[in-house]
Amino acid sequence: MRIWKYLQRIAFLRRSHVCCLIQSLDDVVATSLLFQNWHEVTVNAHG
Repeated sequence: MRIWKYLQRIAFLRRSHVCCLIQSLDDVVATSLLFQNWHEVTVNAHG
């Protein structure tokens, strides 16, 4: 699934930029947006 690829990428970025606060904030935003989109897709799929 595409979602898992995104999550793996976020986890990789988090490991690669442990000391970078801005990157961590970007990860949080990206993760929250990803889960919002996933929720919308799931809700729409189940109609």
